[in-house]
Amino acid sequence: MVMHQEVVSKLKRSCLSGEINPSLVELKYLKHLDLSLNCFGGIGIPNFIGSFNQLRYLNLSSAGFGGRVPHDLGNLTSLRYLDLNHKMSLTVYVSDDVYCRVFMTDYNLHVTSLHWLSHLSSLQHLDMAGVNLSMATDWLLSINMLPSVVYLRLRDCSLVSIPVSLPHVNFTSLSTLDLSFNMLGPKIPTWLFNVSKMMSLKFSSNYFGDFVPTALGNLCKLQTLELWSNSFTGEINKFKESLMGCIRNSLEELDLGSNELNGHLPDWLGRFLI
Repeated sequence: MVMHQEVVSKLKRSCLSGEINPSLVELKYLKHLDLSLNCFGGIGIPNFIGSFNQLRYLNLSSAGFGGRVPHDLGNLTSLRYLDLNHKMSLTVYVSDDVYCRVFMTDYNLHVTSLHWLSHLSSLQHLDMAGVNLSMATDWLLSINMLPSVVYLRLRDCSLVSIPVSLPHVNFTSLSTLDLSFNMLGPKIPTWLFNVSKMMSLKFSSNYFGDFVPTALGNLCKLQTLELWSNSFTGEINKFKESLMGCIRNSLEELDLGSNELNGHLPDWLGRFLI
């Protein structure tokens, strides 16, 4: 307990707080802005950040921002990296083998719409983990307008549904997708299996219960598949057809833990290449 208090005190002494001076807008050629891991105490993300039209990298993760994410960020048309990760805890290492977890205050960082996101056509990395997206009914349509996005993390964003199909999948560059800790079940969307560059797919704790579509086996580059803590029941053999195909030549990590599967470990698991 004493160590935890000392770590929290040290963090507070080392981080920025207070209002952000709007004179920053004078940095007209700013390309990289990192305000992460600070203590802004729930103030809103300044609208004027949307004025940095040369900005390519913006990291506001775990900075203590709160309220509505300003739509002005949609003006950053040169942006390639956007991290709004609203982490609720940080692991702080005191030494190589001693650490403590510091729980951060939730300032309810949220969005009412993600339409502004569709203007960021050069975006490659998007992390909005912990940001409340429950009011953004347009979230998938907006993200589907991002042809360059490679990394997408919307973990624990209070998402309550996901379309099973899409007329057209535009974000074909996507290789990492993390939608864990939402409420997207019971059906796994079939449009996922048209994203041929997918290497990591994390869908844990989403109340999925239906069979995994057999088209999963066509993801020839998939290395990581996490489906733990869903509502899968019955024989583990139900996954046999879904894990056949070229996925056998690429899959390195498979996590089906904390479901209600039963039966013996099937022989077909041994057919994956080492």
